[in-house]
Formats: sequence, C-alpha cells, structure tokens
Amino acid sequence: MVAAGGDGTINEVVDGVVRATRELGLSAEDSPLVGLIPIGRGNDFAFFAKIPKTVEDACKLIATKSWKAIDFGEVFGGRFPEGRCFVNGVGIGFEPLVNFVASDFKKISGMLSYLFGFLKIMIHYPAPVLVEIASEHGSFTCNTQQISLCNGRRMGSMFIMGPNAELDDGLLDIVYANKPIQGREILKYAVRFFSGSQLKTDRFSSFRATGVTITAPTDSLPCHADGEEVSRGCRSISVKLFPAGVKFIRIS
Repeated sequence: MVAAGGDGTINEVVDGVVRATRELGLSAEDSPLVGLIPIGRGNDFAFFAKIPKTVEDACKLIATKSWKAIDFGEVFGGRFPEGRCFVNGVGIGFEPLVNFVASDFKKISGMLSYLFGFLKIMIHYPAPVLVEIASEHGSFTCNTQQISLCNGRRMGSMFIMGPNAELDDGLLDIVYANKPIQGREILKYAVRFFSGSQLKTDRFSSFRATGVTITAPTDSLPCHADGEEVSRGCRSISVKLFPAGVKFIRIS
C-alpha cells in the first residue's frame, strides 16, 4: 500500500490497513507493506521517518521494498469513540488549535499556513485546563495548556513537540506544560517548540508510557491525531500504543 500525500493521507492508509488486518485476523507480520510519497502540507511523519523528499527518490525507496516495523497508536474520544489509528502523534490544547487555524488557510500551504496559525493562536492563547493524566505509572492532575503524545517528533511542519520520541521504541513520549503559561511568558516558551528545547525549561515535563488517558471536568480538550481533527472540545482522550504494528518502507 503506497500513500501519496501528507500526514493526513498516511493516517488514512495506516488506519485502513490496521482495521483490515484486524478484520481478517492477520498478525502484524502478515499485514501489507506501507510506503509513502510525501507530497502533503507538512510531511512531519516523512521528515522523521527519513523518507526522501522528491517523488522520484521516494519511489526508488519504495521499489526496494526495504522495510522496518514502526509503532502505531490508537486514539479514542471525540469523533472517534471506537478509535482512530495514528503514526506520528496526538496533540491536545495549543497544538491542535494551531493546526485547525492552519487548515482554514485554503490558499496557503506548507509551513507558512502553520506559521500563520501559530501567530493567530499566540494572540488568543488557550486558557489552562485542569486535567487528570493517567498511565500505567499512576495518575496526577495538572493545570495545562498543551499536551503532546508523540510517536514521532515533529508536528505542524516546524514544531518539535516530542524531541526524544522514537518511532520504534514501543513507547509514547508524553510532553506537557506542567503549569499555566500566561502573559509575556507565552512567546518566550512557545518559540521553544521550533527547536524542541521546551524540556530544557522548568515549565515542561515528560514521561514515557504505553498508554495514557487525559480527562477534563468539561468538554474543553481540543485534539488532533496526525493533523486530523479528533475534537474541537471533548472531556476525555485515551491513547494506546501498539509496538512494531506497521511494516513501513523506510531506510533501515
């Protein structure tokens, strides 16, 4: 199966492959190979998976059928109470709001649309929400405006949301703002997403887990998966990781 597109396209293909594999009762080993020709808006997954940028070079890689198993995740909540698969990551709070605005710029594509989205959300930065974050390690509460659940590292064409994430380590990297960011602090910390240096500050924390559930007292959690809308505001989001679940054509 070869996807020609961006993060949303590979999301659709992987979700379809996983569901068909489950329906047929096949193991991950017996599932089809998945390849990607990156011609989308952001190409964040392709960037981290080291897929060649040009159509010609991507096709040459696909022709080799050289593959390596990668992890995929499944998110439950919002528009997908029965689950939606993803390969790059899930964002809650600031991150999906930028993505939603970028998607509205129909005449602007690529990095520029995300930059416009970033600047617009900077003006109307989301208010902090008190959430409970639960995983196999236990649970805690946090007043936050941003949570990233990362299988890959980059989101929105330029934001390094999971600076230490790996596609094949069997774990999600959960990176979150551990206290409210307000006023003049907003720009100071938000620009760190460009370099992935947010974890070098005391305002962001991270941990690794195979699954996580995030719950808010009201329908206040905007969420995306691989850049695709999960919800503009829901009360609970759960994510589970499936190690080595997709046979992906990439440079070994």
